[in-house]
Amino acid sequence: AKTSPEADRVRAEAELAEKKNIDRMVALTDAMAPETAAPIIRQMADGGRMDTAARVLAQMKDRQAARVLGELNDAALA
Repeated sequence: AKTSPEADRVRAEAELAEKKNIDRMVALTDAMAPETAAPIIRQMADGGRMDTAARVLAQMKDRQAARVLGELNDAALA
C-alpha cells in the first residue's frame, strides 16, 4: 500500500529521532563503568526493549560491550 508523503516524512523523522537517542545512549554507556551500564541494559531488556538494548550494545566499543555483558551475570540475556 502506498503511503502519503506526510506519513513518510513523519516516519523518517521518528527514525532519525530514535537513531539520535540510541547514539546518545551508546555514548553514555561507553563512558560509564561496566557495573553501572549493565543494569541499564538489563532494564531495557526486561522492559520489553530488547531490540534497543541490542542496538546499543552492538554500537558500543567492543571492549566496553564485552565488559558490560560480563557484568550482566545472565548467560541467557548476554
